[in-house]
Amino acid sequence: MTATIDTLPQDKRINRSFEFETISVDRKDGKMTHHITAEDTEGNFFKFRVWDTHHAYQGWREGVRYEIREFRLNKPHGDPVLSSTDDLAVKLSDEEQRGSIVVMSDTHLGFRNREDPPLSESHMEQIDCVQAFEVAIEKTLEINPDCVINAGDIFDHEHVEGRGVRRFKKGINKLRESGILFYYVGGNHKDSKGNKAISEHNNCIHLNWKGRETRNAVLYGVDESHEPRDWLGGSLQKEHLPQVGVFHHELEKEAIEDSGLDVFVRGHYHKAGHKAGEPRKSADIAEEVLFLQPGSVDGISRSYSNRYEQKPSIWELRFCDDRVDCVRHQLTDRLREKR
Repeated sequence: MTATIDTLPQDKRINRSFEFETISVDRKDGKMTHHITAEDTEGNFFKFRVWDTHHAYQGWREGVRYEIREFRLNKPHGDPVLSSTDDLAVKLSDEEQRGSIVVMSDTHLGFRNREDPPLSESHMEQIDCVQAFEVAIEKTLEINPDCVINAGDIFDHEHVEGRGVRRFKKGINKLRESGILFYYVGGNHKDSKGNKAISEHNNCIHLNWKGRETRNAVLYGVDESHEPRDWLGGSLQKEHLPQVGVFHHELEKEAIEDSGLDVFVRGHYHKAGHKAGEPRKSADIAEEVLFLQPGSVDGISRSYSNRYEQKPSIWELRFCDDRVDCVRHQLTDRLREKR
C-alpha cells in the first residue's frame, strides 16, 4: 500500500518510502536550502523543508515525482510539514534514469601512518582511510554505477604501508568483476608503489583532456601537476552528452566559462563543498553548471574535531533526459559499524 501524508507517523524518523510530486520549489539561503510544496499520491498537499546540513540531494525540480526515506513529519498549526534528516535518501520515481557515475576523492590511503600527523591525537585514532575506501567500494557496488571517478590523492604519501596498496587492488578487482571502470586524475599526494598499482591495473583509467566516453557522459581530467587553463577550452567530444571535467585544482572563472563543460568535479579540499552538487547560475559564471566538491571519503578535514562530524561520503551523478542530478551517500553509519 502506498503511503499518504495522513498515514505517516508524527514526530519520529520515518524510514519507509514515501512518494510525492513537487508543485513548487523555492531555493533558500541560510540553514534551509529548499522549501518545497508538494502533493502525495492521493492529492494531499504538504510542505517539505530541506535543511542545509542534510544536503543529500540538490536537484529538486517542479513537476517531478520523487521517492524519499529518512525524514520527519510534524503538523504545526495542523498543517503537515516534512523535514529532512541527516540520512535523507532521495530518488526519482517517475522518470527513467539513464545511468549514473559514483564520485569520490582524496581517499588518502596510508594517511593514518604519517610520521607527522596533521590532526589531534584523538582525531587521528579514529582515522582509517583504507577502511573508508573499502566501505566506499561496498556502497559503490550496491549503487552499481556505469563507472567511478576519483578526483585525486588516492594515496597519501611516499612509502605507504603494504596494507593500503593491497586493499586498493582488492577494491579495484571487485569493481572490475562488476564491470565498473575506475577513472582518476593525479593529485598532489603520491606514492611510487601506489602509483605503480594504479598504472598497472587494467581497470584504472587515467583521465586527460582527450576525453573518455562512457555510456552517458564524456569525461575529461587534468592532473594537479598541470595547469588547468592550458587544457580547458579544447575541443569537446560528442557534445550531445554531458561533459564532465575532473580536477584537483582551484578553477578560475574565465577557465570555467571557456570550457563548455556541464559538470565540474574538484578534489583536494577534504571538506565537502557547502553547495556541493547544486546547479547554479551566478553573476560570476556565465552558464548554469553543476559543481561537486566531494570532500574526503574519510573524516580527515581540519574543519572538524572528529571523523564523523564531517559525514564521510561518496556522491552519485545521475543522468536523466534533461539534466544531471547529484546525490550524496553518507558512509558514517557503516564506518561506525566497522570500529
